[in-house]
Amino acid sequence: MRPVGIIFVFLNLILSIATCALIVVVYTTRTNWKKEYDRAKDLALVAEAAYKSEKQTHDNDLKGREERISALNSQIDSMKNAVSTAEAAKVQALKDLADYKKTTTGDNSDKASMTAQITQLGKELESLKAERQNREAMIIQLEKEKNVERKDRVEAEQRLAGLQSRNQKLANDFADLTNKYQSIEKQMGKLGLSNPSILNNDAPPPPKGVAGSVTAVNDRGLTEISIGSDSGIKEGNELFVARFNEKNPSASTLLGTLRISRSEPKKAIGYFTPAATSNIKKPSVGDTILTSLASK
Repeated sequence: MRPVGIIFVFLNLILSIATCALIVVVYTTRTNWKKEYDRAKDLALVAEAAYKSEKQTHDNDLKGREERISALNSQIDSMKNAVSTAEAAKVQALKDLADYKKTTTGDNSDKASMTAQITQLGKELESLKAERQNREAMIIQLEKEKNVERKDRVEAEQRLAGLQSRNQKLANDFADLTNKYQSIEKQMGKLGLSNPSILNNDAPPPPKGVAGSVTAVNDRGLTEISIGSDSGIKEGNELFVARFNEKNPSASTLLGTLRISRSEPKKAIGYFTPAATSNIKKPSVGDTILTSLASK
């Protein structure tokens, strides 16, 4: 063989080795990045679902406080009218007493009765004033609580906006990386190399907007849930398993996924796979089952 031919064969060998190394590096990087993207996306969606539940609770609390404030305002108006009536009655009683002194010989028993009535009216007036002050203090306290609720709601909305912005950025980055990966696959095809795609998912899609709960779990992770074929659940469906904390939404977490192996009316059975970011190896009875992360 001529020296030139030997050189070309050697260069072709080096080029083939470099191409294979590039393919391995890109494939590994793409796989790790996709897992991290899925984890961040799942956490963002779980936090968003928990926030919506917390927001609904806060809205109901604010509505209840506003109704109580409105009722207290109505009561205060009624009390003001009662105070005005009592003051008018006191003035009239004093006037009657003065007239009585002018037109009578000073009967001590009638005079004592009128004095007792005036004293009683004065006590009732003071009692009404004290009750009105208490109601006004309650309204002030409710206003403070309502302001705190509004502040918490604004902070929660800001956190949600940040999560949504991050999620959108991750989605855009994922789309860009997917396009690059598909371009590399095409180049590999032109070079006559085969590479199984990691973008395909042959599992049947579960119905959207369906939620249930875990009803039983064995030691091997085999899990029974409260929704089944009557809710559209089929064998091969991959569902999400989450644990929500209504009092502390930030503590809510995505436990992993559940691949359905058998579906019956009112129940289904599947195998649990923990999420990469979760330390929990199997779910517990009462954990939430979601067909999509927007189900709850």
